[in-house]
Amino acid sequence: MDTRNGFGLPQMLQILDKQKKTLALARSFRGQRSSNTPLRNEVILCYTLQQMSRLRFDRHIVHISFVPPAYPPCERGLVTLQKIMVKDLLLETHHWGFYITLRTAVSPCRMTGLMSLADDENQDIITLQLYHQEEE
Repeated sequence: MDTRNGFGLPQMLQILDKQKKTLALARSFRGQRSSNTPLRNEVILCYTLQQMSRLRFDRHIVHISFVPPAYPPCERGLVTLQKIMVKDLLLETHHWGFYITLRTAVSPCRMTGLMSLADDENQDIITLQLYHQEEE
C-alpha cells in the first residue's frame, strides 16, 4: 500500500470487493462451455498491446491473482487419459481423466504468475497461467 501517492486502504478494499464479485460471477458459469471464441489473431494482438502498455505503465498497476485451491496431481498413465481440445473445455471445471496438448503462441510474461497464450492442434487459443514457478 503506497500512502505517499494517495493509494490507500479504501481504494484497496474497493478493488478487493470488485474482484470478489468477479469471482462469484465466474463461478456462476461453472460447467458451461465458453461462448466467447474470439479469433486467434485478435487475441494475440490484444495480449501484445496489453504487454506493451504494461511495460509503459506497470508502476501504476496493482496486480491481483486469485489462485484456486490446490488439488492432487493426476497419477494415471497417459495412455489411460482421453485427449481434449480447447473448444471442449468447461469453465471452472477440473477435467479429470483428460489431457490437452498446447503450444505457446506468444512469449510469456511474469506478473503474479507466468502468463502466456497457448493454442491446441486446431489453433483454438486460450490464456495459460502458471503459478509458483521459479525465476529463470
